[in-house]
Amino acid sequence: SYLDAAARLLSCEMEEGASVFAAPLLGQMLRRLPFQMRLVVPEVVVAVVSRARNAKQPNLVAALVPILARLVHSDTDALVQMLASTPAPPFFVSQEHTQEKEEGSDGVPPATNALDTAMRLWVTHQADVQGAFDIKITVTALALLLASANSAATLGAVVVRGKPVVTETGDVPRTRSRAKAAGPEQFVPTPVSVVILELLADAILEIKEANQDDGVFDRDEDDEWEDDEDADDEFDGDGGSGGKQSGGGGGLFGGDLLERLMDKGIDDGYGDDDADEKEDPLGAICVETFLKERMGATHQAGRLVPLATGLDSRRQQALMTLLS
Repeated sequence: SYLDAAARLLSCEMEEGASVFAAPLLGQMLRRLPFQMRLVVPEVVVAVVSRARNAKQPNLVAALVPILARLVHSDTDALVQMLASTPAPPFFVSQEHTQEKEEGSDGVPPATNALDTAMRLWVTHQADVQGAFDIKITVTALALLLASANSAATLGAVVVRGKPVVTETGDVPRTRSRAKAAGPEQFVPTPVSVVILELLADAILEIKEANQDDGVFDRDEDDEWEDDEDADDEFDGDGGSGGKQSGGGGGLFGGDLLERLMDKGIDDGYGDDDADEKEDPLGAICVETFLKERMGATHQAGRLVPLATGLDSRRQQALMTLLS
């Protein structure tokens, strides 16, 4: 079955080049089989976070982040509580790798639950996410996380890597020999909400630049998306899109999805112009409008200003321009 295939692809014993294919497969299953997948979402989430935690290649983590983002759009608070109540997945130990990574050596306390692990991986590798569609759903999912009043306290307990700790050597390049002598690089433990806001501010700046080059996030050339006045209605509220992701019509997958992905390759099988993405309801989101609405709500709730005080002036100006 598709679920068995996804489980094999997410195994830590699977080569990372093959594990990447689990992302589009799970994305389609979550969208087209929402009721069937609802029963196994906890297992899927644990498998995704575990595989991402044990990944060595940034592209694998970046490929798996959109799965979490899709679940955020489905039910933000449910995913946060699920992750917070799940122990942090262990590091995979094989014959080739007999030592676990030493958490805490970078100055950030070890993860105590799967939420710590997931958010640290997400914010660290958000910049590695590729493709307009995946960027769109991950950026807007971060906005949903930040806007959720119900999950604010839970997320407030999560700390991630912040700015690097400045050593006595200042800005001297960190070579391998210097790194070996100095030990692991240290970072300032920072609330994940602050780092999320930094990423959203960066996204706003990128949108501004993209709009000058015909847009990357919002496909204005598709008139049916512009004319759909109800496009954002299904994404109202802190809980995301209320689970309305079962669109797509037709058969369950329109053929053997896994076979198509393996034959065509990850880029061709799940690219920006893929028909599956075009019919996905999340593809209709206007990122700039979405961010303005969600961050505006966060500001009205009095939770945005305390987070924004630590941003640099360029990011603060980007937020002010968006909300003005």
